[in-house]
Amino acid sequence: MARTESKMVELGTKAAEFALFSPTENRVITSTSQETYKATLIMFMSCHCPFVKHLNTEISSFANEYMTKGLGILAINSNDIE
Repeated sequence: MARTESKMVELGTKAAEFALFSPTENRVITSTSQETYKATLIMFMSCHCPFVKHLNTEISSFANEYMTKGLGILAINSNDIE
């Protein structure tokens, strides 16, 4: 993995429009709804990933701190809600 060239888009690039259903909130989250934030962090996560499990507490601490500073955070999980 370390030798894989990054294909990351430039920071500050506007995200493509999206609409995602949040089963835990029973609502749709859209790209437009994120425009109220200074920036939005989008993470793609998996409930089964050992790395995500290991960092879960730190990710939560980070989110709690930076959301109060105007950062929108979306974690997209491809696993079943349960």
